[in-house]
Amino acid sequence: MLRKKRIRTFREKNRVMLLLLKCIVVCYVAVFGVSYITSDTSAYYSKQTKVSQKITAGTWEEADESLLKFIDKGNQNIKACPAKMKVTLKNTGKGPMLQTSVYEIYYVENGNPKKHGQKVLLNKGEDVVKVLDKGEKVELTYQTDKPGRYIFKAYQAGDHDEKKAVWSKEIKVTCKKETDKKSRRKRKGC
Repeated sequence: MLRKKRIRTFREKNRVMLLLLKCIVVCYVAVFGVSYITSDTSAYYSKQTKVSQKITAGTWEEADESLLKFIDKGNQNIKACPAKMKVTLKNTGKGPMLQTSVYEIYYVENGNPKKHGQKVLLNKGEDVVKVLDKGEKVELTYQTDKPGRYIFKAYQAGDHDEKKAVWSKEIKVTCKKETDKKSRRKRKGC
């Protein structure tokens, strides 16, 4: 009870000061609110037509639209040893190759070189297909002295996926000595 009396007497003595304090707080809040509402933002409009900055959202690799394809017609039959085999590879895609590719050669004495052939070891750098423009061709060659069946396999540019690899037509190499022996046997049999 004594406490309530003291608070009441303080209020009565300082009534004017409390009223003045309330007015100052109301004025301060009003000035702050008005200045906050009417202040400028950092955004502005401009009549400038050229942009002086670039915004990059990310970088993407350019799509390689090349498509390699062997264009030789039919299987080759070479009757000579040593034999120089040639196949033609063409970029039939919508655009140029963006990087080099590689090719391999498979060999089997008899049978299907695609299924049962062994990979021929080529010299370093010999298995590279240079970058081809759209519609450009390149001739791949290989010199051999072994009779048998050969086949070339090329990979699409930058992609060593077996499913996307392309195969040439089969190349059969027979040495003249073998064909001469066969023809002599036929003659003797007559």
